[in-house]
Amino acid sequence: MYPAGPAIARLAKAGLAIILSLLAACANHASDAAKSSAGKAPPRVVRSGARQLINFYSSIAPNCESNGYPQVALFIPPRHGQVSIERGENYPNFVRANVRSACNQTLSPSIQVYYRSVANFHGTDAFSVRIQYPDGGFLTDTFNLDAR
Repeated sequence: MYPAGPAIARLAKAGLAIILSLLAACANHASDAAKSSAGKAPPRVVRSGARQLINFYSSIAPNCESNGYPQVALFIPPRHGQVSIERGENYPNFVRANVRSACNQTLSPSIQVYYRSVANFHGTDAFSVRIQYPDGGFLTDTFNLDAR
């Protein structure tokens, strides 16, 4: 065995530990179901002129305590409506396989994203938000809507 062998093995283990910690941090975000709808699903139907909750974002530890509020900002505004972003509380929606699924029974601090189309608008609209989680993770969500 070469003298550098143990050093390379230690570096490989350290790299694997970093990758695993990054993956764990990604799993720390509250909404397994809150994925971008861009190109993956038909537009979500919303009621024309009505204010509607589109999504919410939170960061929850495995013991169900909040890690703090994510920062959510409008990235691409809608053409035919308005988006409002505010603090609130929601029940998370982790899938059963997620260690945090027990937290689904507890109201958690969240950032809520609402949409309201202009009055009597009937058609498609879209907007995107950028999310930064307390652990530094970033996400961009795009929502395609069909106002009826």
